[in-house]
Amino acid sequence: MVPDYGSFVHSIRTNNRRLSLAQTAYGIIDKSTLRKFEQGQTSLSFANIIPLLERLHIAPSELLYSKDNYQLSESASFFYSLAEAYNRRDLIQLQNLLNEQQAPHPNEPPKLPFRRLNAIAIKAAMGMLQNKPISPEDVGFATDYLVSQSAWFHYDLSILTYLPSFLSGDTLVWIVHNLYDHVAPLSDILNNASLITEIALNVATVLIAGKHNYEAANWLLTRSRREKSVQDRITSELRVKQLDAAIDYHRGNTKSAEDTYARILSTLHWLGLEQKASEIENLWPQLISSDH
Repeated sequence: MVPDYGSFVHSIRTNNRRLSLAQTAYGIIDKSTLRKFEQGQTSLSFANIIPLLERLHIAPSELLYSKDNYQLSESASFFYSLAEAYNRRDLIQLQNLLNEQQAPHPNEPPKLPFRRLNAIAIKAAMGMLQNKPISPEDVGFATDYLVSQSAWFHYDLSILTYLPSFLSGDTLVWIVHNLYDHVAPLSDILNNASLITEIALNVATVLIAGKHNYEAANWLLTRSRREKSVQDRITSELRVKQLDAAIDYHRGNTKSAEDTYARILSTLHWLGLEQKASEIENLWPQLISSDH
């Protein structure tokens, strides 16, 4: 069934933005065409939908996720289930996910790589929990796939998250030098910045602890410190830590709170984020003040 995006646009236009058909359609499409679209009588190309969303100040992703009452897509649901099972160390659930990916899927065209890539990610998650390798064939398949992509989208990053422990040193170094370049235009959408940061830290960990390639690890960390998306994610997490510390302070754990605050400032200075450090420093007296 084709998603009823017209009714979503109608609802936003009338219930939220309170715009008329004429105001919304002006300079984009004919008013009668917009009415038919909202009533499900015609469809529109993305070339017309995108400027309508801009007029309504709605992101395209919000339109797409309006389908099925904002439920996760099949791919997003898979990675959510995978992460949840891995974090719980639930090998039974991981095996169930693996069985599902390896089962026949007659409604899909043959030779798509994605079911196998999903299965490799699951095997990698299980391998990390059990300290076991995955097969060279699976490593080769995933590596060949990643190398073949001119850009790494959200799906590719999600797969790559689970692989660093199983990749060769040469492949890890290649990832080091391509990670940010492959996703630069896409780093600010979905939660790609979080995935990039996690992959970078995972790769650096393996390069240091497993491969003893300190030069490549240092290059990656230096590059990471310069990436705005990574800085923003780290800064957000440190602000949460600061707020936690302030609550801890008011509960009487002043020494612990002050120590956490000092570590936060030290981390920001180490990252070279002097403006963020200054903001944190200026906010701290307000957070721990008892004045009302």
